Formats: sequence, structure tokens, C-alpha cells
Amino acid sequence: MTKRISVYVKNGINPNYRAFLHGAERIGAAKGVEIISRLPETPDDVDQQISLMQAELRGDLGGLPDGVLFNPTDDVALMPMVAQLNSARIPTINFINRIAGTFVSFVGGDEFRIGQSAMRYFLGVLGNEGNIAIIEGPAAAPTARERLRGFHAALGEQPKVNFAASACGHYQRAGGYQAMQRILESSTPVDGVIAANDLMALGALDALLEAKRSMLVMGSNGTVEAAHAIHEGRLLASVDYDGFKMGCIATEAMLRHWNGADIPHEILMPATIVHKDNCAAWRVPIELREPPVWEAVIG
Repeated sequence: MTKRISVYVKNGINPNYRAFLHGAERIGAAKGVEIISRLPETPDDVDQQISLMQAELRGDLGGLPDGVLFNPTDDVALMPMVAQLNSARIPTINFINRIAGTFVSFVGGDEFRIGQSAMRYFLGVLGNEGNIAIIEGPAAAPTARERLRGFHAALGEQPKVNFAASACGHYQRAGGYQAMQRILESSTPVDGVIAANDLMALGALDALLEAKRSMLVMGSNGTVEAAHAIHEGRLLASVDYDGFKMGCIATEAMLRHWNGADIPHEILMPATIVHKDNCAAWRVPIELREPPVWEAVIG
């Protein structure tokens, strides 16, 4: 019987999550494993994600899966579901948003370092002075909290930089647009804005275009659309957070776990700055990229 892996992501809108699913499906297809995506109908809806997991654990969605790749909508509200997965002895890999529980591995990034590296690069381009605004992700997301902590750590290193304004964009393009509008309405002048993901950064660019304003904008995640915006000179930079690679590696880790291999407790992707001089690699469509070699990632 074909083994099945259920992949729980927060939404199907974020291009990084779509890339993760594509990576999981590529490895699944190559190894004869069925990959089932479990998405809340409303993006980032906590109750819907809980309901999906409850239905699967009851066997209402075709029986129990052989493995789960899990990205929680909320790292507190979903803890009871992780406990149920553990009680059912379903091997689970946590990815992107950390949550407490027993897992085969965690696949993601050092979010603090990502935020710190992004802000250091951003401030360096600005000459380490000026007024900076931040578009944050949702507080329920560990990635957002840690990236914000990294942003502020880097800000604290530069005495000539002023933290001018902050607004939450909920990791969505429309949210980034609305956050940028609120920042523009502030009486404090702003020289640049850094967003905790690319979708919000692109939304900020939408708002600036509409307002006929211009300033430096930086995102994070290294998505294809952001790479094109960097190439065109509209977006300053991003930080690589390769969802496709994560999806491939997380799925490969599950397969290797089934075969009795020792899997690292955590598998972290490097925080590489994507800028105009190196963005060509990130402009390649996800569908045309080659899956990573396990040994090259794990070392």
C-alpha cells in the first residue's frame, strides 16, 4: 500500500508555502509516496486547521497518515493537536513555525538571524542612519516574533538610526499595502521600510506606487516575484528562505526516518541576502528547479 504524508500549511496563498508543497510533491512523486495538502479554507485560520487535524485523527479523511509535516497557524493554540499526533505515534516533522512537541526534526531557519541579517544589510545601504519603519508579521507566528526581535537587535547597533514606525501586515500582500498606508500617514518622516516577508514588501510597493512616493523597501523569503522586483530595481533586497528546498528536505527526512536513519534534530537553511547582483538564481520558476541533494544540505 502506498504510504501517505499529510502536509499542514497555514495557507495556500503565500508563495513560500506553495513552494514547500511543490517540493514535497516532487519528492513524493519520485519516491512513490502520496502527498496530501491540508490547507485551511481561510488563510491562517486557527480553528479550521484544528478542525482539519481533528478530522484526520478521527480517520474521517481516509485513515491515519503515515507521517505529517506540520506548520502551525498558532504555536500555542495547536499544541493540543501536536500532543494528539504524538499520542497516535504518527511521526511528525515541524517546519517553518516552531511549536512545542515531539518531532522527528524541525526544518526551517534561524529567524532571529534572518531578521538581524536583513536589517544589517538594509541599514548598510542607508549608510547606517535615517528613519526606519517596520512591517511586522502576525504575533501568533514564531517566525514573525523572532524576525522582529532580530530587526530590533540590528537597529540597536546603530545609534544614528531612528525607529520611526511599525505596523502589522499579517504576512499578506493586502496587509502590507494597508500597513504601508498607515506608515505613510504617520507624521514621522521615513527613509525606508523593511518587511518581515516578501508579500508584505510587495504590498508596501503597491501602496507607494499608488501614493506616488518612493523609498527603499526590503522583504524576506526570496520568492520568485520578489526576485523579479529586485531585478527591476523596485525592491532593494530579500533574504533567501527557500520553501521548495524545505519541502524537499522535510519529505526526504520523513522517508529516511521510515527507513530507520538518524535525522538531525533540526535542519536550518542559511540566511542568504538576495540582491540585484545575485538575484538571477531566485528568478528561476519553482517548477524548473532541481531538488536539493540531501548530503549537500545536511553536510
